[in-house]
Amino acid sequence: MVECDGREAYMIWCFKTAQTERYTCLAYPSSIGTEMEAALEEDDGKTVESMVQRTITDALMVNPRTEYVRDFVFRWEGDSMSCLFTVKGIGWDEIFEIRI
Repeated sequence: MVECDGREAYMIWCFKTAQTERYTCLAYPSSIGTEMEAALEEDDGKTVESMVQRTITDALMVNPRTEYVRDFVFRWEGDSMSCLFTVKGIGWDEIFEIRI
């Protein structure tokens, strides 16, 4: 087992929350996770990007340690999408990026 500090634990929480589909893991309350599957079902790329940004932002803002989530960058390769975004936790001067 590896020990981590509060900032690192928060970063891991952010990554896992952004990767977890809401309502699919019985161990998590309904406030944890994103609604990525619904977002990715849309036909228009800009609509998908908007919905992904909204669901990730909403999911991470549940945590009172989250100051903001922004600067989303989307990359498309055929039907596959990845995104990079910035998260800032309250009380930390540094921001960090998450790629999903």
